[in-house]
Amino acid sequence: MDALNGKRLVILGMARQGTALARFAVGAGALVTLSDMRPAEKLEATIVNLADLPGDRLRFVMGDHPLSLLDACDVLAISGGVSPDMPLVVEAVRRGIPLTNDSLEFMRRTPALVVGITGSAGKTTTTAKIGLRLTARSRRKVLLGALMLHRLEHGRDEISRALPDWLRRELPGFLTRDSRVVERKKYGKAKA
Repeated sequence: MDALNGKRLVILGMARQGTALARFAVGAGALVTLSDMRPAEKLEATIVNLADLPGDRLRFVMGDHPLSLLDACDVLAISGGVSPDMPLVVEAVRRGIPLTNDSLEFMRRTPALVVGITGSAGKTTTTAKIGLRLTARSRRKVLLGALMLHRLEHGRDEISRALPDWLRRELPGFLTRDSRVVERKKYGKAKA
C-alpha cells in the first residue's frame, strides 16, 4: 500500500508538477485538493485534462490559497513556482503538516541512488558535471526533470521500469531548508 493512500493531500500549483503529482496521488489512494492562484477560466484545459480522475478523490480550489485548505490537509505539496515563504506554507509548517513535492514523492519510491543538487545558483552546471562523473563510473543514469514528472504521473510500475543505477536531480531549496523535510540515509541517500 502506498504511503499516500488515505491521506488528504493539498497541492499548491496546477501546472505540470502539480497535475502530475495529483494524478499519481489519486491513483495511490489519496484524497487530493489542487489549488491555484489563477481563476478557473484560466485553468479550463488543466481541469479537462484531469476529468478522467474520480471526482470523489479530486477537488479544485482556484483563485486563492485560503488558509482553510489546511483544515483538511495531512500533507502539503508545493509546486516549483510556489514560494515556501507564502503564508499558507508558513502556517502548514507551524501546524506540523509535512511538506512534499513531486521530486520528493518520486525519490521515496525509486530504488536507485539519488544525487540531489540544491542551492540558489549553479544547480544546472553542477548537475551536468555530476552526470559526467557518473558516466565515467559506467553506471546507467538519467537526468530527471520532465522525465521524472512523466514517470511519477504514470505510477509505480513506470517508476520501477528501466530505472538507472543513479538519478541526478536539481532540487528546490525548500527541501533542505527545513530539517523535517529531508533526512540523510546511510550511503548518502536522501529519504523524507
